Amino acid sequence: MRNSFALLLVCTFAAAGAEEAPGWMKELAAVSLPQYGPKVNIVVLLNDEHTTIGNTGKLTTTTRNAIKILNRKGGEVMFFERYDTRGDKVRDFKAWTLSAAGKVKKYGKDEILDLACASNDVYNECRRRAVSNKADVEVGAIFGYEATVERQSFASQLSFQFQDSSPVRLARFLD
Repeated sequence: MRNSFALLLVCTFAAAGAEEAPGWMKELAAVSLPQYGPKVNIVVLLNDEHTTIGNTGKLTTTTRNAIKILNRKGGEVMFFERYDTRGDKVRDFKAWTLSAAGKVKKYGKDEILDLACASNDVYNECRRRAVSNKADVEVGAIFGYEATVERQSFASQLSFQFQDSSPVRLARFLD
């Protein structure tokens, strides 16, 4: 009886400590992709940004981004979220790698960096919260992040980049 209880207790703690990817990343793992040429190293599975404007004029932007590594040249990918130290606040920044076998790695606070936007400036208010998958590069893996940033709105203008040099499966901008 004691052994059964001890085994149940160990399994409970192991399940509680198991890392989970968010549902939106799990859904992306099930998506079938077309065949890409040998020069395509990664594909952007999701580039999603949702911005809301509060009563005080503050903008709250939630960004979700995920890429799939197609070959070893896909190598190091770095996600970052820019913010301005004068009035912006990073409310949340999380990142995960979902291996081709389904194993999840959640990046801890010690793996998420806070960097200057320009490395050669003496003083600059522009900062980046960043995470890299360099240590976890695996063909077929999905690397993704989710960030929420609160900004003071100085202009009624928002911008969003739908496409870059890599193929994009889904890009959406909601306000």
